[in-house]
Amino acid sequence: MSVPESRPEVRELVEELGLAVSRGMRKRLDYSSLVVSLYGALEDYVERIAEQCAEVLNGAVPRYLDLPESMRRCHEKGSLSLVEQVMRSTYTGQLTQRDLIANVHGCLEGRTPYRLNVEAFSIHTANVRHGIVREMLARVCVEGVDEAVGSDIRTIELLDRYGRSGGEPHFYLDDLADRRNMVAHGEVPPDVLSLDVLHEYIDGLRLFGVLLFERALCGVLHLTLPNAAVPLGRPTASYKSGRILCFCPDVRFTLKLGDSLVWETGAGWRVCAIESLEVNRKPYSSLIGNPKDKFGAGIPVNGNGKAEYWVIPA
Repeated sequence: MSVPESRPEVRELVEELGLAVSRGMRKRLDYSSLVVSLYGALEDYVERIAEQCAEVLNGAVPRYLDLPESMRRCHEKGSLSLVEQVMRSTYTGQLTQRDLIANVHGCLEGRTPYRLNVEAFSIHTANVRHGIVREMLARVCVEGVDEAVGSDIRTIELLDRYGRSGGEPHFYLDDLADRRNMVAHGEVPPDVLSLDVLHEYIDGLRLFGVLLFERALCGVLHLTLPNAAVPLGRPTASYKSGRILCFCPDVRFTLKLGDSLVWETGAGWRVCAIESLEVNRKPYSSLIGNPKDKFGAGIPVNGNGKAEYWVIPA
């Protein structure tokens, strides 16, 4: 657009209008980039969780036929879908058609060791909302994801903190997927989240990631305890509603802050990180103990004073 030299006031008006449009467009592009990047990171995280569950079970369960039938069906069906995907230019995985077919053949032939096509468990054709997450984790026999997220005290406290008490526990995940879908198709968002609200979303998604990891680990434990798990037995005492547990294991043990404490409840396995360690009221960052040595462990949730406990190194 050209502006006659004789009308400088028109030139100034056009420049001001152009600046306003530029700022608005920049704000929209920044917002779109942030939404797409945040969603992409979450999508990748969920996919890697499913694949890692399959990887752990592949190494812990000696024979393919010992895996649950539902998991074997998902593996075989998903592997066929992967064969079709690797032929497309958009495929970004590491497997080749030869790898996929050889791995499935080895599984069906009963070879030991066998090799799962772990990417078969993370295939999805829709945006990652909580229903897709539930479906993806169910393929590796991790059930109860919705209940685990919605009933956890940390979810309830977070929703209360942000004025969403009684709201949908999967709000942040599903709303982010909707926003990603909108900006990816070039639609103008009805609202642009402020920086403060984006921090809220990040807090909600971070907590979802933690709870999803814990539930995935619990689901895998339903099939097998990792070889590295050390049995601690039942607590000898419990304080502060189970947030301080005392043990006297029958085996040698090595512990450090951040290790995972695992126990089984009527609703399934629970897992959380050890936040504190004490011996005779003296704090430690790590412990090496002999059978019958006593210690106390602090955890961020209420434990069960009557359950059997294991510890898994971080």
